[in-house]
Amino acid sequence: MPFNSNWPARSRDCLILCLVSLVCSGCQHATPVPPSTGQASFRVVDPPDARPVAKGKATQLVPPHLGDTRQSFAEAFPRGDLPSPTYPPEALAADAGWVLIGVRITIGIDGRVVAVEPSPMGISNAGKYSEQFMAAIATAVQSWRFFPARLRTETVLQSEGGTLYWGYTASESTESVTDLSFDFSEKAAVSWKK
Repeated sequence: MPFNSNWPARSRDCLILCLVSLVCSGCQHATPVPPSTGQASFRVVDPPDARPVAKGKATQLVPPHLGDTRQSFAEAFPRGDLPSPTYPPEALAADAGWVLIGVRITIGIDGRVVAVEPSPMGISNAGKYSEQFMAAIATAVQSWRFFPARLRTETVLQSEGGTLYWGYTASESTESVTDLSFDFSEKAAVSWKK
């Protein structure tokens, strides 16, 4: 191959063209990714239906009589935001990964969480970091507020026209328990699902 005397000029021109295009396009460095802090989501664990299923005969409805009473239970429900727990830093640093924790919270008559304990209905896989995850959950749920559960009494009343109807005659706040399953992972969202 014969020596081309224009080669150094062509190389120089090519190099200049590359540098100019790089400068004109701007420097495109990737932005650094901040370290993960982990997040948590949760759901309400529904208890199994404890009511017996009637088999065979159909139950007969009995019309109410004046003065009959019955009680109903209205569950507690959230008031405002429910801040999520933070992923424990020591567990995150140890790469504990995805963790599931089942807890039972007791909601007092004032709508505040008065107790947090392991749930008999939930599954937990926190291993050696279970205390740290439970502490993170307890810290978060202590700030939660609820409209407290209500125990309502209804009585059969009679209208001026003689019609019988069920009317609320008493209602009181009562303590209640709710089982929750917390899911700790790298990315998640928090929502209250019933």
